[in-house]
Amino acid sequence: MNAEMKNVKATENQETPKQESPQAAEGAHNPEAGLRRVSWWVPVTAAIVAGLVIFLGIRSRLNAEAAVTHATREAAIPNVSVVHPAADAPAQEIALPGNTVA
Repeated sequence: MNAEMKNVKATENQETPKQESPQAAEGAHNPEAGLRRVSWWVPVTAAIVAGLVIFLGIRSRLNAEAAVTHATREAAIPNVSVVHPAADAPAQEIALPGNTVA
């Protein structure tokens, strides 16, 4: 009976191989599966970076256009000095140097 108990304990202590899912087994043995899992974020990241570059480029051009428009409108307003004539004395005579000969 001791021999039977030892055999039972020995078989209980032995690890039974665990069954893995087909996806887990494929990922462990197939290096391309890891590339498939990682490779999806590369185009997504590239698209995000491209979108960010396009957005920042458009925004900077819009800001520059607004600044040029503002400067052009300010420069288009003419500075005019208005002078109102004042009435002088009508009997003033102008004395010019020189002689007039006819």
